[in-house]
Amino acid sequence: MNKDRVEKVTRTLRCDLTNDERLKFGGELADANQAHIEIDADKTEAMADFKVRLSTLEAEIVRLCRIVRDGYELRPIKCEMRFDVPDIGRVSIIRLDNEEIVTERAMSEDELREAMQLEEQR
Repeated sequence: MNKDRVEKVTRTLRCDLTNDERLKFGGELADANQAHIEIDADKTEAMADFKVRLSTLEAEIVRLCRIVRDGYELRPIKCEMRFDVPDIGRVSIIRLDNEEIVTERAMSEDELREAMQLEEQR
C-alpha cells in the first residue's frame, strides 16, 4: 500500500449557512417569489384577454353560421308608408330597395279622419 499517495477530489457535502448567507438567500428567495407573482399576474391578465378575444370570435362565428344557415340577415331598409295603397282605406309599408310590400293594414280611425280632412281641403 502506498500511504503517501494523495488525490484531490470534490464532493458535494452539507455546509451550514452563515447569517450573511441566510440573508443573501432570503433576498434571492423574496426576489424569485415576487417575480413568480408578477408573471402569474401577467398570465392571468393575458388569459382574460384571450378569453375576451375568443368570446368575441365565438359570437361572430355564431352570427355568421346563423346567416349562412338561414340564407338571410336582418338589415335596416328604407321604407315608405303609403296610404290608400293598394286600396282605399289601406296602409302599406313598401321597401324602397325593391318596391316589395312589407306589411299592409287597414287605416286607423285617426288616419281615416286625417285623410278625409285633407280631401276636404282640396
